[in-house]
Amino acid sequence: MKKTPKVFIGTEGSIGDRLNAWRKSQSLTLIELGTLIGVSQGSLSELENEKSLPSAGTLRSLCL
Repeated sequence: MKKTPKVFIGTEGSIGDRLNAWRKSQSLTLIELGTLIGVSQGSLSELENEKSLPSAGTLRSLCL
């Protein structure tokens, strides 16, 4: 059975899935994105793997 690739448009997908897809579309590593927004690699990994939710400050940093 063939897997259909995930496409994230609008509000589809979890926060972690959408963050991961966006980060990869920008060719950024967890370390690079973390450095840009002031969040640790571990925290970003937890967000992408649905082990935590982003703070308001992290969401704001991702939007800027």
